[in-house]
Amino acid sequence: TAFCTGRGEIVTSMVPPLATPPGSFWIVKPEEGCPTGKVYGNLGLKPGQDLPGPDPVTLRDRMMKEGISQEVCVNDLERPAQMVLPKLEKINKALRESGFST
Repeated sequence: TAFCTGRGEIVTSMVPPLATPPGSFWIVKPEEGCPTGKVYGNLGLKPGQDLPGPDPVTLRDRMMKEGISQEVCVNDLERPAQMVLPKLEKINKALRESGFST
């Protein structure tokens, strides 16, 4: 298990590794890709500006203490990626309507 920050280039091992929660864990990826530059550009940040929202280190520490949950699993790039590839939002909606947590 690793904790990635920055643009994903800062990788820190999490020891001990986090256990996968009970139940199934699914990753859904359409055939199309999302150009990284466009996705990050959609964040609308100025150079040196931090993302709004929960502090990643605080979320990591909660994961280590409390385990993995929807509350601590944050994807700051979800909305910007949906702006690049609107199909992602439709997939997300279909999954939620089918009973998946996204």
